[in-house]
Amino acid sequence: MGAVGRKMALVAVAMAALLLAEPSAEAAIMCAVLQLRLIPCVDFLTTAGGSPTDACCRGVRWLYGATKDSLTDRIAACSCIKSVSASIAGELNASNVEALPGLCDVHLSYSIGPSTDCSSIQ
Repeated sequence: MGAVGRKMALVAVAMAALLLAEPSAEAAIMCAVLQLRLIPCVDFLTTAGGSPTDACCRGVRWLYGATKDSLTDRIAACSCIKSVSASIAGELNASNVEALPGLCDVHLSYSIGPSTDCSSIQ
């Protein structure tokens, strides 16, 4: 799947989650918003080398800000990231996945990717 196809798939998933979420489904809404915020990172995460875009880093910083004070939110974000990244796991560049937060000057307590153990987040 090409970069445009991946982005469109992520947008479709995010929009479907927003449309299907009930007002009380905070986690689903957060996941949809998180996906929209991190879409600019797809190209960086699926290629070798390079640097994340400013838009990508804004999304990573938003993620940090949205989850830094709540373990429940960190676990929900982790589950969302794990679910979405599993759909493109074969295309992810492991080095870029691991480096992303640091390149955006953010230090998360968990890694971003399909193998993240969300139950170990603190």
